[in-house]
Formats: sequence, structure tokens, C-alpha cells
Amino acid sequence: MKPKIEALHAQRLLEMFEDKTGKTIGRCPVLSDTDISCDDCFGFLGIIIKDKDNHACPCTELGQKNAVKRTWIALEEKGYI
Repeated sequence: MKPKIEALHAQRLLEMFEDKTGKTIGRCPVLSDTDISCDDCFGFLGIIIKDKDNHACPCTELGQKNAVKRTWIALEEKGYI
């Protein structure tokens, strides 16, 4: 993942997690910006996609709770929080 895309993805995730209004809660960062794809989400989580033509987003593949947990851990490990 390119550093610029990773930083943008992290920013969108943090906005989603920190939003007290509920407007962005559960809103996929991919939907917030056309520069990010589901492949970038997998890359952020350190998951290698075996079949690039046949996969869903991490929330679908991993389940939403597991994807959120892994995302929070990745944000911590990468120093965004």
C-alpha cells in the first residue's frame, strides 16, 4: 500500500471511529473517497488477497466485528493512534 493511500485510509477510519454524531459510524472508508479500494483495506490489515477478481470487502470476508477489531489493532501498530 502506498504511504499516501495508507494515511488517507487511516484518516477515514479514525473519522469513522471518532464521529459522535453517528453520521460516519459503520461507513466504509472506500465509500468516503474514490482513491481507496477494498484492496487497500485488505492491505491496511496486512491480508494478502489470493484471488483479486473474486473477493468482497474485509467487513464481508472477515465479518464486521472482526474487521473492526483488526482495523483498530492495525491503526495502533502503524502509529495512527
